[in-house]
Amino acid sequence: MMGVSLGGITIQVTDLEVSREFYKTIPGVVEEVFIPGRISILRMGQARLGLLQTGSHRGFHLELESANLDALFETLKMSGIPITGAPKMRPHGERTFVVADPDGYSLEFEEVDGLPSES
Repeated sequence: MMGVSLGGITIQVTDLEVSREFYKTIPGVVEEVFIPGRISILRMGQARLGLLQTGSHRGFHLELESANLDALFETLKMSGIPITGAPKMRPHGERTFVVADPDGYSLEFEEVDGLPSES
């Protein structure tokens, strides 16, 4: 089975600029990606915090990292887990695919070099 690691969390925010400035005031937070009006990805130690502008506070999704996204995708697909689509490159530079848990929370699997591919 492919190993995964929790890479971060993305929260949905009403106003990206307000949230971005708030989080950037926390010592040690470094902005890695910024797409105005859409998303800011902040590094916080070993994890990332995504701020996704949705116009409302609607929840969050978990980000799980894998060294072999294609193999993980096939494994989950074969297990019958509903997947929203094949792995694809996102505008902010991450290659991902998304599944929903039984309560509708999104789990976004991302490809990251340097992680062990087996656990």
